[in-house]
Amino acid sequence: MRPGQAAGALPLAVPAPGAAFVAERNALIDRASYDTDRLTEAERETLLSADVPAGAILLVHPTGARGLLGVRPYADRRAFRRAAPSVRRFAVAGLGGSAIGAAALARALADFTGAPVGAVVAGYDDTDLALEPLGGPLFFGALLRMRAAGQNARYVAQQAGAALLGAPELAPAASQRALGPASAALIELFLEPGGGVETVLAHSRGALAVEFALRRLALAGDDRAFARGLDAQIITLGTVIAPPPEVTRISQFLGALDLFGAANSRLDAPYHSVPGALHHLNPALPGHLDTMEMLARVYPH
Repeated sequence: MRPGQAAGALPLAVPAPGAAFVAERNALIDRASYDTDRLTEAERETLLSADVPAGAILLVHPTGARGLLGVRPYADRRAFRRAAPSVRRFAVAGLGGSAIGAAALARALADFTGAPVGAVVAGYDDTDLALEPLGGPLFFGALLRMRAAGQNARYVAQQAGAALLGAPELAPAASQRALGPASAALIELFLEPGGGVETVLAHSRGALAVEFALRRLALAGDDRAFARGLDAQIITLGTVIAPPPEVTRISQFLGALDLFGAANSRLDAPYHSVPGALHHLNPALPGHLDTMEMLARVYPH
């Protein structure tokens, strides 16, 4: 364990040479897209130096609550829960899927609530690599939904086959990894007994991870697990999703000038249009979607 490293936290490591360029580029995208000024220099350097995998969960404290280093990465839900058994608010960032983007979004929620937040790291998976010839994750919404629809159809067939054979019903974990590490991590959190999730704040591609997780819970046929998902307050920024109709505790915000987000959204679902706002959440750039203002609309003081 290195000095200052929390027990159970991921050790710092330099990404593999083949992944270094992608990691650096995605971190740059997220530094432009999110309010990374909420993170200290030590926190930014730690996250940029750490090889944080997709599906990892960061423990993010409010600004200054733990001095200069209030962000700790954990490899999975189990490790995270050993360190933070009572955290019930989570954030899922999108765009580059880097740890620094995830931490910045979670820090905004932590500062708003005054309590620690878990940040699910979306990462950069094979779907993103396939989209590279198209210039990155443009129109990621339609393509990822198509992939999820095919995987969900196979999942339903597996469930039906198990029922016909008299086998025990397949657990959601049996095929949840195919939907992506962020969705898989969210499913595990939703499945926690006693309700492990109170709030989920998601931006861009992160909102799709939430949609996929809720849809998989609905398909699993476990009413108690799905009910725990229904108890959570879902807040999406920059991408409008269409979760199962039973999900009613959802507030969605899309910038009126956000053509990128609109192209990847389900605009037939209810949402709030924010005048003058684009896709990014960085207040240092013109046209940002103000995260704190949107949170205040959901939770008025």
